[in-house]
Amino acid sequence: MNRIRVLAVACCFVIPSFAADARSTGKTGGSCANPEQIQAAQLRQLHNQLQVAALNCRGEDSSLHAKWGGYVGRFGSTLSDNAQVLRTHFKSAAAFDRYNTQVTNRESVRVHEVDSYCETRAQIFDQVMTMSPPQLIAFAGQTVGRPDHIPDCATRTTKAASKTQHNSPKKNQTAQAN
Repeated sequence: MNRIRVLAVACCFVIPSFAADARSTGKTGGSCANPEQIQAAQLRQLHNQLQVAALNCRGEDSSLHAKWGGYVGRFGSTLSDNAQVLRTHFKSAAAFDRYNTQVTNRESVRVHEVDSYCETRAQIFDQVMTMSPPQLIAFAGQTVGRPDHIPDCATRTTKAASKTQHNSPKKNQTAQAN
């Protein structure tokens, strides 16, 4: 009987914790991201794409390991700043780690879904190694587009305003018809 009570009490703490984590990562429509955080998420997603390619495509291109090392060495400071922006967005290192895991797992699936995945990522490595940090950030925005698992506050605000505008005329039309 005591085990059941302990389990029940534990569930009272664990389940709300999981719900809070889901909100903080945007899974349930929780906190949205500002433009700086969206840009950071785009760079992190590109970073994760390159990481997955370096690990999964070694058989097709043995140079990827060295390219990965060069990339991390060249952009280490930029990536560190990027991680800090995202840790702030997610409000904890653990939530940031869960986000990274989600994005990386999704990218690991793409390796097997996308034709020429390894070849394309090898070309991206070559491109980014000629860039400055600001160019890399801009390139990530162009390459990634809307980042996975992070809602954009501007998009959310625009959608809410759009719904309000679409609903208002209907109310006025109904009132005029009566």
